[in-house]
Amino acid sequence: VASAEQALRLRDAGAMFDAIVSDIEMPGMDGLEFARAVRSQGPWAMLPMIALTAQAEPHQIEAGREAGFTDYVSKSQRDALVESLRECLMESVAA
Repeated sequence: VASAEQALRLRDAGAMFDAIVSDIEMPGMDGLEFARAVRSQGPWAMLPMIALTAQAEPHQIEAGREAGFTDYVSKSQRDALVESLRECLMESVAA
């Protein structure tokens, strides 16, 4: 979807997914606020969440993890995104 607000409307309407991939820089609600909203309540609270962003400095990664992201991947590392999704989904299946 085009925004965090649209994603939360999907959640509230009952849509389910296996994982969430979100940018950090978005119009309106940013990715950190979105992660906090997802983790605060509802059926998506335990889904794997991966931040895909250009903001990949150590302090930004730490802020992303504190907000609730399972993993944090730089946009320049597309292979790392695929690997992160594979690992997150395998962990979900195992649980």
